[in-house]
Amino acid sequence: MINIQEIKETLKRGGSKLVYQSLDGLNWKQLTFNDINSSLDYITSYFRTNNIKSKNILCCSKNCLDSFLLESALSNLDSKIFFATTSTLQSIEFNEEFDLIIIDHIDQINMSPTLKKLSLTKEFITIQNFKRTKETGDKIKSLQNILKIGLLNKRDLDKKKNEFEFKLSQTYKFASLGGLVEYTITDFANQLGKIRNAFGSINVHDFSTSLYTEQDPFSKVVNFIFLLEGRKFSNNLSIDSLIKNSNELMPKNIIIDAKNLSSMLNISDDNDKKLNKLLGSKVERIITYEFDSDLNSNKILKKFNLINYKR
Repeated sequence: MINIQEIKETLKRGGSKLVYQSLDGLNWKQLTFNDINSSLDYITSYFRTNNIKSKNILCCSKNCLDSFLLESALSNLDSKIFFATTSTLQSIEFNEEFDLIIIDHIDQINMSPTLKKLSLTKEFITIQNFKRTKETGDKIKSLQNILKIGLLNKRDLDKKKNEFEFKLSQTYKFASLGGLVEYTITDFANQLGKIRNAFGSINVHDFSTSLYTEQDPFSKVVNFIFLLEGRKFSNNLSIDSLIKNSNELMPKNIIIDAKNLSSMLNISDDNDKKLNKLLGSKVERIITYEFDSDLNSNKILKKFNLINYKR
């Protein structure tokens, strides 16, 4: 993962420039670098106040800016993070005892026997807000709730900032169908170095969007590289979201994991609909990771500038 000081320096350089766009209900919300920096401060403030450090974290959320901020704060508080999707979570045995679980929305708990069991005793954070009930209790908190509490505590913590030191966790584990795979901060730095030229070459006036729901090393640097290079972007958490919003966002660059790219090609074929009609009529470049090389010859993809990164 990324050192928090490097993230904050990047955000401070960007200042009041708009960099991110997300759908808030029916309305689009735009964020500046300063907005994102404040969110990171509030999240960190909440974790520090509640002594959430040096913990074992299970992250089952999809890749988005919010998950990146949560993961960055936790990893810089010396927490060990284990990344899994719903499918890989069911396929392997974890020997670790988790202290905190991050998910996209509260409904995920009932969709997974593993998460349902963990919810009986463990703390959860949901990216999406939810209506609190007796069943949810105090063990499940939304990111919105964390931001509010973090804001209230930040002033007191700022007075003690010289007494506190961040410590970045050095290793991270990813659940795959073959088992757990461990990566180090050096692996993430190398991945960042591989993709920097491509993202830096994006025109500063162009808009990009991502649909990256897989948990892999590439997913953990995508949001940061947009911030680092100062390129405007948004995230999608599903194919339906991407298709629905693509012609409104009008992105020129799509960052998409190999699984979702294959699904988009199938949708295009099955419905006899051009891929650029699904992705957005202005899309010129598709950036992906570990895409099946046999599919590179697909006639549909030849119409785009396809960049396929490998480990």
